[in-house]
Amino acid sequence: MHAYLDLVEDVLTNGQYKENRTAVDTISTFSQQYEIDVGDTYPLLTTKQMDTFRWDSMRRELEWYLSGAHHIRELTKDTGIWDAWADDNGNLETAYGRFWRRFPVPDDEAHLPGEAWPGTDCPWVKKEHPLKITYRVSGDTEDAARNLAKTRLLKQCPDDLTLFPTNEAVEYDADQDLYTFEFLVSVQGTATETQEVHQQVRAALSGDVEPYSYKLEKTVHGPRSYLVYDQLGYIVDTLNGDNPNRSANSRRLMVTPWNPGNAGVSKLPPCHAFWGVNVQGDSLNLHLTQRSGDIALGVPFNIAAYTAILKILADLTDFKVGTISHTIMDAHLYCGEGDRGAWYADNLPELQERVQAAENAEDYREIRSWILNDAPEDTVTPPAEDTVDASEHIYGGDHIPGLLEQLARDPYDKPTLAVDTTSLDEFTMDNIELQNYESHTGLKFGVAE
Repeated sequence: MHAYLDLVEDVLTNGQYKENRTAVDTISTFSQQYEIDVGDTYPLLTTKQMDTFRWDSMRRELEWYLSGAHHIRELTKDTGIWDAWADDNGNLETAYGRFWRRFPVPDDEAHLPGEAWPGTDCPWVKKEHPLKITYRVSGDTEDAARNLAKTRLLKQCPDDLTLFPTNEAVEYDADQDLYTFEFLVSVQGTATETQEVHQQVRAALSGDVEPYSYKLEKTVHGPRSYLVYDQLGYIVDTLNGDNPNRSANSRRLMVTPWNPGNAGVSKLPPCHAFWGVNVQGDSLNLHLTQRSGDIALGVPFNIAAYTAILKILADLTDFKVGTISHTIMDAHLYCGEGDRGAWYADNLPELQERVQAAENAEDYREIRSWILNDAPEDTVTPPAEDTVDASEHIYGGDHIPGLLEQLARDPYDKPTLAVDTTSLDEFTMDNIELQNYESHTGLKFGVAE
């Protein structure tokens, strides 16, 4: 994957030192752009190992994207990639798939005169019902009330139910000698019958709940319907000729998870903010626009995920796989906190001169050794799993030595990706299989949160 290595080298040689939200400093550039001719290959990086748990993590995240879910209850079983951004109940302030498959359509009262919005007669619009039910789980001990609500219910309820506490405190009723934990159930799917939801909640509490006894009370609020738009469904149907108003040659096959109001208040609005597909002849191509790209950790997965999406869409629509192109507005390399980051601010010109002069693997590794030997440690001690150990290729919060190691490595031939799926709604991580993958040893980088 020479396109990726060229990106790394370009940011190293032309980037500017830049502080940012995470407190881990960066070397950053504006507006990077590259293309990869995909065809029958699959551009998973080979200059570091990516076919272990990282690969399963990416596949599971892709399944989550395509499902339209906004919580991580199912995702977290296979990967903790979103755990830091979710609340205690697995709900996210922003989720890619929720907007890909269920983008909110404004209520009629919010439409301005002359605006066009789809209604229930549109094949890509679904009606959802935010039925909300307050439940009070009571037990004979404080642990009973809290554990029954937060452990059994949150983990056992179906995916279309979202549970969250209305009050973290457990209430005690001395007259009844009961402890009560209150929480709200929000139905995100299309289940509208109160009794159906109540049966699901009771089922989640059934089974072995010893040593607890409990009682369950409910208060129903709603429902009130609202409309959501399936951006991905629109694209697949249009490519398949099932859109009476647009052909597969349409220039409007775009997807966005970027909702401006949501992005303005979210802890982590979408990094890969806008993408679309375009047909040229009998080939399907994809372009991704990314507002922010962590080159060491994020970008390799972005390439892998969106190439997989391109192949999935091509498989569902009988097009050949063409090219993936990628634009990153702020493409950056993390270089450490405190004194470590400040060292790069002082030594960036020398680093860039050394990288520009490098001609072979030995040169890149010499630059790597210079940084490891001369730069101070981060003033903030990294987590144990990110402790720097260059002999084991563990680089912590400073990604640059590890990226120099990648520049010293020759890429192997690209692997392939087998895709076998029948619909977006039925896609699972098992519908894609990595084949013929060979790589160099793994590299470990710390995550800047």
